Amino acid sequence: MPIVVTIMPFSNGVALPGASQSLTVNLDSGEASNESRNITLTYSPSGDGHYAHLFYEQGSPLTIRWTDTIPEDACVNLYLFQTARILLKINGGPGCLPASSGSYTWTVPDGYGASGLRIMASTPDGTSRAWGPLFSIVRPDPSTVQ
Repeated sequence: MPIVVTIMPFSNGVALPGASQSLTVNLDSGEASNESRNITLTYSPSGDGHYAHLFYEQGSPLTIRWTDTIPEDACVNLYLFQTARILLKINGGPGCLPASSGSYTWTVPDGYGASGLRIMASTPDGTSRAWGPLFSIVRPDPSTVQ
């Protein structure tokens, strides 16, 4: 989103309009807009088999699937977000995953027990991305741990 800013210099409280200049600043809408572009992203159903209450137990597998509609996109990265903050790069390492379509099964780590989490798939240059639905990570039910 472009925003034009005009800078007006002053001298001793008097505006100097002849010395003013404008510049255009392009803002990336980022996480706040939750805008998806060119990628679709889905998760496997949560532990109870439903999508309505997405929660995943620590240590459980979460399958993430994506499709990128831009053939020029070489690869995607998967990130775990909470609010507007990246918590971790899910696919780890310096590389990224094939962009066109794919899946990645992530083992939910013990270190994250929170709500308001989302996964974002994004190309390294940010031209294509998608946000998945909100979910929570919970501790395993002790009665089901073997």
